[in-house]
Amino acid sequence: MFKSNLSEKQKGLLKITEDKTIKDALLRINQNLQKCLIVVDKKNKLKGTISDGNIRRGLLKGMTLESKIKGIYNKKNIIYVKQKNFSLSEAKKKLIKNYHNTFIGIIPIINEKKNVEDFFTIDSAQITNNDLKIKDKADIVVMSGGKGMRLKPFTEIFPKPLIPVGNKTAIDHIIDNFENFGFNNFIFSLNYKSKLLKAYLQEKKNKSKIKIKYLEEKKPLGTIGCLRLFGKNKPKKDFFVINCDTMIKSDFQNIIDYHKTQKNLITVVVSMKNYTIPYGVCVLKKNGNLDYISEKPTERYLVNTGLYVLNPKVINFIPKNKSYNLDELISKIKNKKLKIGFFPIEDKNWNDVGNWNDINNFFKNN
Repeated sequence: MFKSNLSEKQKGLLKITEDKTIKDALLRINQNLQKCLIVVDKKNKLKGTISDGNIRRGLLKGMTLESKIKGIYNKKNIIYVKQKNFSLSEAKKKLIKNYHNTFIGIIPIINEKKNVEDFFTIDSAQITNNDLKIKDKADIVVMSGGKGMRLKPFTEIFPKPLIPVGNKTAIDHIIDNFENFGFNNFIFSLNYKSKLLKAYLQEKKNKSKIKIKYLEEKKPLGTIGCLRLFGKNKPKKDFFVINCDTMIKSDFQNIIDYHKTQKNLITVVVSMKNYTIPYGVCVLKKNGNLDYISEKPTERYLVNTGLYVLNPKVINFIPKNKSYNLDELISKIKNKKLKIGFFPIEDKNWNDVGNWNDINNFFKNN
């Protein structure tokens, strides 16, 4: 009979009862690093699974952190193995298949009453990257050719990616954040003050393990037009695109896994922002009379962070040798009824440093 080497505390972090909140689920998922929880009832009977993908879809539909998980966890086609007559080889096959379909590396082991007794994970099964056939990490295209008009007079002398943010440049923050999650294949778009940026990046490359390529614009090509410069050498797999003033600390592997499982053509990484209006807001009736005054109301908006995951097919929608922006590309893909998805991240994990105000806020929060 299989017995994992998980402690009782570790097992507790891999499951959750269906009466708990989204906040409870997120806390456990962040602690167990499996991107998933096994849902049980109060008697420990298997009821389903909940992944960070289920949670993100729930939040995008308007649910809050205090909402119960009962309405969003997956109750269908639950993958599990039975404790009785446990077969290690069959369990491995199930786990590997489940990982390929969902990028989730855990399945529960149940008894005859469907109670969860243990867990079979990639780690406990000693499954290697070769078993999973994990491919190379995705490329990161950094949009770094703009003039940085909001950051004058600094950008009269240096390109925007070299602006100091804390004790290092903006581009260093981006590279380091991706490197922390094992991504090191960078492609930089170049235009404004390209020689300075190229010299800086070459020096950084010599001191690290990162790989660097360039998309060199002869004229400004907008926020996404440079991708046509790939020509026949365009990426063969999904890749990141990030603005050079976007500072994000998040699990990038998690983001690209979500993009793949959702089969999106584009995934936009978003964040919930709260804005408090510092005045009393007058709400009127249809006849123009006052209905009520809302004192300093707070509005919630889902905002674009400047990080995307793109399927290589989208490059074909971009015109050649023309300035073209990402909002135009998204509109074109939306009009063709192709799939665009969203991946929410916590506001505390994101900073925009595109102007001096934002840079000052970065200093305060870091």
